[in-house]
Amino acid sequence: MKFPGTPALKKTRFTEFLIRANALHERGFEEWLFWPGMLFNSLDKWWGDHGKRDKPHEGLDICLYKDRRNRILRLDGKTKIPAMYDGVVVKIFNDFLGKSLIIEHGLPNGDNSRFCTIYGHTNPHADLRVGSIVKEGISLQP
Repeated sequence: MKFPGTPALKKTRFTEFLIRANALHERGFEEWLFWPGMLFNSLDKWWGDHGKRDKPHEGLDICLYKDRRNRILRLDGKTKIPAMYDGVVVKIFNDFLGKSLIIEHGLPNGDNSRFCTIYGHTNPHADLRVGSIVKEGISLQP
């Protein structure tokens, strides 16, 4: 079940880690739900007045899901957010719903190429700092 016209989220490495880290299958997880405004590049808000955003959405809001009993459930502030790949924290900064973390990763091809992942609206472990090494699948939050 999703809002008409919104695409389904395919299983990815990150969503599989997220489901596993939070034991969502044990809670009857069936599928992610998206309303207008939750998807990347959307100009709509899905909260508050449901008006227009000042600029296009730069993320993907993964917070609602349906369980096998057809109930709509919401992830909360205690949700464990897993790192997608091994890496190093390069920045932690305040955002309007917590903190954002930027983690730098190396590509497996061995040519020293780098890429970054951004995790927004988190409540990171107190001991997580710039320079901290993280392991894939391990939670960034307590």
